[in-house]
Amino acid sequence: ILYEYWIKDLSKNVWTKIRDYSTSSEISWTPNKSGKYLIGVHVKDKYSNERLDNHKYEEYNVRLSKKAVISNLEVSLNGNKVANNELQVGKSYNIKAYAESLNSVLYEYWIKDLSKNVWTKIRDYSSSNTATWTPNKSGKYLIGVHVKDKYSNERLDNHKYVEYVVKGGLMKTIVLDAGHGGRDSGAVSSQATGKLYEANIVQKITIKLGNLLKAQGYNVIYTREHIDLYNYPSVTQNLEDRINVANSRKADLFMSIHADSFDVSSANGYSAHYSSYRPKLDNSGIYEEDDITYDRTPCDAALKSKVLSQLIVNEMSSLGGSNRGISDHNLYVTKNALMPSVLVETGFVSNDTEVRKLNSDSYQNQIAQKLYNAVTKLFSI
Repeated sequence: ILYEYWIKDLSKNVWTKIRDYSTSSEISWTPNKSGKYLIGVHVKDKYSNERLDNHKYEEYNVRLSKKAVISNLEVSLNGNKVANNELQVGKSYNIKAYAESLNSVLYEYWIKDLSKNVWTKIRDYSSSNTATWTPNKSGKYLIGVHVKDKYSNERLDNHKYVEYVVKGGLMKTIVLDAGHGGRDSGAVSSQATGKLYEANIVQKITIKLGNLLKAQGYNVIYTREHIDLYNYPSVTQNLEDRINVANSRKADLFMSIHADSFDVSSANGYSAHYSSYRPKLDNSGIYEEDDITYDRTPCDAALKSKVLSQLIVNEMSSLGGSNRGISDHNLYVTKNALMPSVLVETGFVSNDTEVRKLNSDSYQNQIAQKLYNAVTKLFSI
């Protein structure tokens, strides 16, 4: 028997003969690039006058691994490359690496706090060559990237670390207001769900959100720790006490966290509320409609409140439920704030299915994470 061997590069639809007819039934072939190939053999009798008597082709997927090599690592803010390797606390930076390999490159990003000699992975291996990082305290850091070829079996093929100095003090002050509390339970769920109190549910969400923010260096203040929840002459005074916690401390943000209620038990979903009308900041351009005061020319705090409201419902949309949108209302704590302020309705206590979710630790963690995401996005704009 005589054997002839062929290779077909399926990406180019091209056949290449790698050995002419011979009595040897073996051949060696070294692929030089990744891709799909047909490996084929033609056979014929030694005395055959035919081009071939028979053939067999089989498809193979070739994956060549070659170490990835980094050419550059850069950090930018709002599209502008950072100069002098100096960063600022609280700003969200884009980290981008450039690398090449025979196949596609995978990127993994790390931060090292040089004051603690501790590495933190901020993004696992991915084909995306960008990552974001918001430093929460001043000091010296290494920003690093590990790269490897898509088919590499190594922990990394190459790396690059660049030292940056982060300047600035404590990050922004955020006042978190868990609605109701003390002598006011807020909305109460049905007997079937155990008569759960809105005040208790939103307090848990508020603390979880506060912990996330504190972990990133934010100065978090809880209104319930600074007001009397039992001895107040009126609801208005109680609300005034709450917003004064933020105003007196010149906070950068005020967020009041609530859960909704309605006579129709099927009502469900989340919403966010802000005030364009800010009587303590701006009284120009105001008008009334349906007993609500609006501002045609809202101040910066009001504009940012609207932005944050939209960010909140956008974030929470991934949790399911009804997105009830954002509303411009004259709510006491939002209109009397001297800073961006929102009131969030996280769900309906009057809906048995929804209140059970709201009362679960895992769902509270998810809500807190979504609110955290919205806040950090606002401050990075």
